[in-house]
Amino acid sequence: MKLFDRELHGFLFFTVVIIMLLGCMVIYSAASVISEVRTIPLAFKQLIFVLLAMGIVFLIFFIDVKFFFNITWLYYFFTIGLLVSVFFIGKSSHGAQRWIALGFMDIQPSEFAKIAIIMAVAKYMSLDIDNNQKLHYIVLVGLITLVPFILILKQPDLGTAMTLIPTLICMLFMAGIKKRYFLMLFPFAFIPLIILMLAKNGTISIEQMRHILFFLKPYQQNRILVFIDPNIDPQGLSYNLIQSQIAIGSGGLWGKGLLKGTQTHLQFLPERHTDFIFSVVGEEWGLIGGGILLFLYLSVLMQGFSIAESCQDFYMKLVATGIVMLFLSHIAINIGMTIGLMPIAGLPLPLISYGGSSLMTNMISLGLLLNFYSNKEKIIRRSS
Repeated sequence: MKLFDRELHGFLFFTVVIIMLLGCMVIYSAASVISEVRTIPLAFKQLIFVLLAMGIVFLIFFIDVKFFFNITWLYYFFTIGLLVSVFFIGKSSHGAQRWIALGFMDIQPSEFAKIAIIMAVAKYMSLDIDNNQKLHYIVLVGLITLVPFILILKQPDLGTAMTLIPTLICMLFMAGIKKRYFLMLFPFAFIPLIILMLAKNGTISIEQMRHILFFLKPYQQNRILVFIDPNIDPQGLSYNLIQSQIAIGSGGLWGKGLLKGTQTHLQFLPERHTDFIFSVVGEEWGLIGGGILLFLYLSVLMQGFSIAESCQDFYMKLVATGIVMLFLSHIAINIGMTIGLMPIAGLPLPLISYGGSSLMTNMISLGLLLNFYSNKEKIIRRSS
C-alpha cells in the first residue's frame, strides 16, 4: 500500500486501528457505572489520545530512518532524566510515584524509557557488528539496561521493569550472541521458577516465602503470595484476582453483552478500565470475543517479527525485535495476571487499557515498525 512515496504496511496499520477502537468501546463499558459521572469523558479522552497517537504514527513514519539512529543517545539520556525527575516532581498514586503531571494529562516516563532502552541497546550492538559478541559488549549492554531498570524499580514499578528482561534477552538472541552467555543466565531464570513451584505444591510455606521475598516491598510480596495461593485472603489480598477470574469465567462462550457485565457494573471488578480491562472483555464478549482479540494481537506480533526479519540494517532489525518482544511481554503478563497464570503486575493491556502514556508509547513503536518496513532494504551509514 503506497502512501505518497512510501510503502505503508496496511495490514499492520489497520489491525492496530481496529484494536484501539475496540479498546475505546471496552473503556466506555468499563467506566459506565451510575456513580461515575465521568463515563463519557473517560472514553472520549481515550478517543482523543487515539487521534493524537495516529498523528504521531504518521510523523514517525515519514521521518528519515537515520534520524532515529542519530538521536538514540539523546533520547536515552532524556528519558533517564525524566525517570530521575519523577522522584522530585512526580505524582503519587496507589503507593507508587511514577507520573509527572502536565495539567491536561499525566505522563509516565517509564513507558517512554522502554523504547529508549531498546534503541540504545540496538545502536550500541550495531556500532561494531563483528565484535559485539564479546563478553565486555554484553556487560555494557547490561549496564545500559540496568540504570533505567533500577530507576523504574525504585518508583516502584516491578511489572514494567520485568518486561525489559525478556525484551533484552530476545534482542541479544537476534544479535547472534553465543549460546554460552545464555547458559550463564539460566540459573537466574530457573531458580525463581523452582522456588515458585515448591511454594505452589506446599513444600515452601507462605511465611517462608515472605522471608525469601524480603527484598520486595510488602504489596509486591502480597502479589506473589496471592499468585501462589489465591485463597489466603479472599476478601483482602486475593480480592482482585478472584473477582477477575469470576468475571472472565461468567462470560462463557459468547459473553453477557456490551454494558451488561455484572462484575463490571456492580463495581466488584477493580481497575476495570486499566489493569483488569481484559476481565471486562472476558465477561462481556466471552471466549469468542477474547479469542478474536488474541487473534488480532497475534496478527500484529507476526507482522512485527516479519518486519524485523526483513530489515537489512542491523539497527533496525534489533529495534523492531525489541519492540515486538516488549509488546508480547505486556500482553502475556497482563492477560496472564487476570486469569491467575501470572502474579498481578499492574501493567496495561496494549492498545486497549485507558492511558495516554501507554498508548503514545505503542504508537511510537508502531510508527517505527512502519518506518522500518518502508526502509527495510536500506542500510544506515554509521558515523559513530
